Amino acid sequence: NLFTYDSPSFSGVQFKMAHQVDHFTTSGQSYDLGQYTDFGIQISPEMVEGLTVGYATAELDDTTSTSIDNETFFVKYAVGGFTLGYQTHEADSSVAGDNDESTSWGISYAVNENMTIAYGERDYDDDTSTAGASSSEQHDSGFSASYTMGGMTIAGHMNQNDNVGGSTAATNDKESYEFALTFAF
Repeated sequence: NLFTYDSPSFSGVQFKMAHQVDHFTTSGQSYDLGQYTDFGIQISPEMVEGLTVGYATAELDDTTSTSIDNETFFVKYAVGGFTLGYQTHEADSSVAGDNDESTSWGISYAVNENMTIAYGERDYDDDTSTAGASSSEQHDSGFSASYTMGGMTIAGHMNQNDNVGGSTAATNDKESYEFALTFAF
């Protein structure tokens, strides 16, 4: 029930689209739950090596009477061992509680061919209709590192999430750590 299309690149320009219809069947009857359609463009200009810019718009039929319009924009630039990225997203609906927005950025550095480190942050407001009133913006940040030698990789990350779900209660501040050792045979 999902159709996607990615065009060939024309001088660094690529078009993308997707369409999905959600159905469920019960007692031999098929019900249409809604649909999702998106369109996007990604540009990697040949005159600026390492730069990629993208924009996408989508419409989600959340219910039979409500649709949510989504927009996102991103820019990514890779130079030397560094890769920098920035993205914004906004969802608008006639139902106030379905409006949200986020801003994210990240940077990674390939120290050498074996080791990479990265850091990123995201600010997310799940319900912009209550901004400044009873909700607070969620703030996420994370650091990761990995080292590969032959078929072995050791990697780890540390993440911190403040005001999860827009709540300022101390119990909604989360931290996570993960370390992994993998072998490829």
